[in-house]
Amino acid sequence: MSIDIQKIISTHEKTINGKKVLFVPKSHSDKLLVLLSAHNQKNNYFLLRTFLENQTDNLLFLTDTNNTWYLDNDKGKTYAEIISSYSNNFPEGNTCIFGSSMAGYAAIHFALKNNLHCLACNPQVSIELSLDYGWHELNKNMLRTINNGGAVNLQELAEQQSNHTGVIFIIHGHAPIDIANVELILEATPNHRKLITHTIDSDDHAMPFGRDIEKVNAALDLIFAFHKFNLPIGATQSNIKILKDNRHHNNRHGIKRYYKNWKGSDQQSFAWNRRHFLQNPGIYFCRDIGLYNSSGEKTGTPFIFDGSELWQLKSAMPCDKIHDFSADEVPYGPVSNNQAIGNAWFRAPDGECLLHSDGGGHFTAKFITGKNCYFNISLNHFLDSGFKNGHEISCMIDVEVERGSITLSLGAHGISGYYQANKIIESSGRHTLVFHADTVNNKHRDALFARIYFLSDGKSKSIKINSIAFAHGNLPTVEIFESTKND
Repeated sequence: MSIDIQKIISTHEKTINGKKVLFVPKSHSDKLLVLLSAHNQKNNYFLLRTFLENQTDNLLFLTDTNNTWYLDNDKGKTYAEIISSYSNNFPEGNTCIFGSSMAGYAAIHFALKNNLHCLACNPQVSIELSLDYGWHELNKNMLRTINNGGAVNLQELAEQQSNHTGVIFIIHGHAPIDIANVELILEATPNHRKLITHTIDSDDHAMPFGRDIEKVNAALDLIFAFHKFNLPIGATQSNIKILKDNRHHNNRHGIKRYYKNWKGSDQQSFAWNRRHFLQNPGIYFCRDIGLYNSSGEKTGTPFIFDGSELWQLKSAMPCDKIHDFSADEVPYGPVSNNQAIGNAWFRAPDGECLLHSDGGGHFTAKFITGKNCYFNISLNHFLDSGFKNGHEISCMIDVEVERGSITLSLGAHGISGYYQANKIIESSGRHTLVFHADTVNNKHRDALFARIYFLSDGKSKSIKINSIAFAHGNLPTVEIFESTKND
């Protein structure tokens, strides 16, 4: 079916409270599907042509050009009011919001706020928690949103909105950012909730439906059918009613029940990705960071919390677990492709780039035609010191960068080939990166490696590598890495 997209936009697009809104009605339908564009989509409406060519319901398209998780500067109030102005024209229970990732966060947010249904793919639930798992561009926008004071923790909102009668359908894969966030929403225990979770066997954060509208419609049918299902609660004994009243009171006032106290009742232990949720000052024990001991387990690290920031109380591991590498060994002069320096080597293909060492860890990189120019450091020595599949490797680099950026990578060669974690470095200073090695091919020359990509942004530059250090463990911040090194 051929449709004139521009004509539809010119006919139906409006600007409401500074936001572009596209509402496309469908005759004989009493349902509304709200479609939210994902991160970095600018003014592009979410799968516009695909949904219009297969339209079965009324469609409302919204975008967030500023990448604020649809929170804007008012914690989402403007967007929520726009959605309500349309959903109020349809029968109760007939509106569903659909979004993925950033838009999945907004779909859950507005569904809870406006008592609507939502279909959310790989959503963020806590923007603060997601910072530990996001990539460069996503993290920049998440941090800006947090600093603007607009972040809303959807786990907490789910418990506050105890009268929500809509259906929340979450589809997620196994990317760390998705697993960590879905765990939060599963831990919420509001008085009433209809929640569907579908875990797919994928490690991709991308929206899983692609352009398969039939699958989307099948998911919507499941949502609307589940909405009609109700299990009435009969009369209860007085002592049970007291327990219920107590639970309702606690939920209204944000009081955590004992079995939900993830910090632990004795040691006040916590997981690193939950540090943002600490509220009370005191001494806490982070159980999942630090270096590995002789049994192959992380011993954790104690912290003092002052109510606003965390800092390390003392190191949990001996410094002999840290391995430093000096770029001072690279001699003065042009660097050739596959030039070896100890346990490191360079990739600088002729005709693609020029790389020159000025000695003392100082390099000049000139972009010509290609981007595949990097410094590779073998970390295979960790394989002889208790490293196991599933362990983590950490890196801290002190670097000076003039113009553009470099990319720091930690990676491995596993059962299916190369995979790695990357961090774009745009400013001089000390930076850390943690890599989780699921599988490692011990016989490969790149079983474990670190790389510094000089020209990944296509810009010539000067780079001064002051120091690089590696650790067999999870040392996620400069402060933690430094205190462990210098203990």
